[in-house]
Amino acid sequence: MSEAKDSKARYRSFPKVDFSRASETDPELIYYKLFTKQNPDNCIPLTHENVEQLDVDKTVKTVWLIHGWTSSDTTPWYEPLKDAYLDLGHNVIYVNWTKYGNLSYGMSSANVKPVGEIISIFLSKSGIPADKIHLVGHSLGSHLAAFIGKSYQSKFGEKIGRITALDPAGPLWSHKDMTKQEKLCELDAHFVDVIHTDIQVYGYTHPCGHIDFYPNGGTNQPGCTDPNNIESSNHYCAPKFFIESIYSQVPATEIDFQEDAGYNIIITHKEKPAHITFGEHVDSKSTGIYYFETHSSRPFLKTVNLKINDDQDS
Repeated sequence: MSEAKDSKARYRSFPKVDFSRASETDPELIYYKLFTKQNPDNCIPLTHENVEQLDVDKTVKTVWLIHGWTSSDTTPWYEPLKDAYLDLGHNVIYVNWTKYGNLSYGMSSANVKPVGEIISIFLSKSGIPADKIHLVGHSLGSHLAAFIGKSYQSKFGEKIGRITALDPAGPLWSHKDMTKQEKLCELDAHFVDVIHTDIQVYGYTHPCGHIDFYPNGGTNQPGCTDPNNIESSNHYCAPKFFIESIYSQVPATEIDFQEDAGYNIIITHKEKPAHITFGEHVDSKSTGIYYFETHSSRPFLKTVNLKINDDQDS
């Protein structure tokens, strides 16, 4: 096997997630902060005790932001995404599961199952209608969002409205024996959209949602390739692209996506492709795999009607 093929196959060499490694979990060690249009900067801490008296407009969407491994609610993408959603009139809740997400990668991966169950109960206690719940997770947080959705459906008999997965984690999760019940998939919400920006490295490679986007082919994102700064890497481009999409209309083109025996990704444009809008404003009735290209600096998206502020830190 050539060195290039070895490198591309490395993400396949990890074992599958061992859910038996999960920590004992305490619901009081998972934290939530509510922001609304009326309280854009001063959060309202939520607990299992006060969430049942949650006083927000439940006719609008509530977006739950879920960080990945070795991160927290101070991750750089939370605030600009929160501000963008508040501009749309939505409610935003920061989820902080750092107590269980900042352990070894294997343990943190296993923890998404029990933590997902705890958060699903919290969602139910909030009284927010299932169809008004939108979970946005990055990396390992994408699989946590999936397990929130799985648990919510199992316990309460309903699917949540939407999961947006920002470059879902690949290592351990890409093992051939991992089933849909054990990882992010299109069954976890009424609508699951996935953005792949670091395939075959930190990100999950294959399509796994109702709609999967592969900007620039899913790897080597222009302007996001600093090997010395993980938050400037391909893996962190997905949140940046998604934040910009809230203010824009970004066209994406339908493709065929394959990985050959040499682990090479082959993207083929269809003869008569569908065209849809990328990101927040995607048509939730659409399905398929889509491609678009980006600029190498902010604004990254090649859009119309863009009004992102240049000083936003995503």
